[in-house]
Amino acid sequence: MVVLTFKEQAKQNKRESFETKFYEMLHLHKQNIDEIQVDGLKGREAIERLFYYLKDIYKIVEDAVTTIESTNPISSDEKEVKLFYRMKVFLSNRNNKLKFIHNLSYGYFFLELKTTM
Repeated sequence: MVVLTFKEQAKQNKRESFETKFYEMLHLHKQNIDEIQVDGLKGREAIERLFYYLKDIYKIVEDAVTTIESTNPISSDEKEVKLFYRMKVFLSNRNNKLKFIHNLSYGYFFLELKTTM
């Protein structure tokens, strides 16, 4: 009986420890959210603004990639033409294209944040 009681207490202690850590992490998360400031907005409104910034940048990059895919090189430089076609071949792979758009958008997003703060 004593052994079973100790085992049950150990389970209860683990559960309580997990709950305590979980609620502390939620509290820290809320504090972090509340401290975010962008363009005079705070908290969730600031995060929403950041989301729309990223969404706009993503659309610009996506449109630029679409333009690259649908145009032909105008340069007479053979190296530039080869590079342009290599880029088109790279972007013709859907996974490469999506990864490229995501990475470039992410980079522009954080570069913009860095330069405006």
